[in-house]
Amino acid sequence: MKSLALTAKGDALLAEVATTLSNSPFGKPTLVLAQPHISHISKALSDAFTTLDISEGLSPEAGLGDSIAATVASVRTDTTHALLVLGDQIGLTNDDYRGLWHAFNASPEKIHCAISDAGLSPPVIFPRAYFDQLRQLSGERGAKALLNQLPEAVQPFAMASAAIDIDTPAQLARWNQQHSVSQKEGVSHDQLNH
Repeated sequence: MKSLALTAKGDALLAEVATTLSNSPFGKPTLVLAQPHISHISKALSDAFTTLDISEGLSPEAGLGDSIAATVASVRTDTTHALLVLGDQIGLTNDDYRGLWHAFNASPEKIHCAISDAGLSPPVIFPRAYFDQLRQLSGERGAKALLNQLPEAVQPFAMASAAIDIDTPAQLARWNQQHSVSQKEGVSHDQLNH
């Protein structure tokens, strides 16, 4: 289970991603637990992060779209925006989040999302005006189709590191090897992405 896979720092993948986010201008994230088998993660991280367990209402076959829809349906009524970040986007840095934060503050009515060689992707900030559309998502597809349907509303933010996510043990091993080398030899994060 990749959420518990250990990074070169010795942290669970999800914990490392969430820690970086919690040190960003966005502050303390809410970790959304969409699968019952990872509910113990919320216990391990409960001191540092707010958790929202939506797993009870989702079938085991639920996809990313279902998870996003259930999450948005669960937010407080005074929530003005939703920041969506995937738990395997280990390449994101505090600088990435700061840049996105500044872009968001310049035009909060827009949808702000990362753009990289992989195209539009999370992290993405949706204003409340789009929550109804997010609640309609289902299946394996996340919000990318919605982003593509609303080009005039989307403000892309260049973020090469958004293309880095961990989907396989080989990708994690490669990341850990590169990250371990960068810590020892002073190689910057940007150099790892080129």
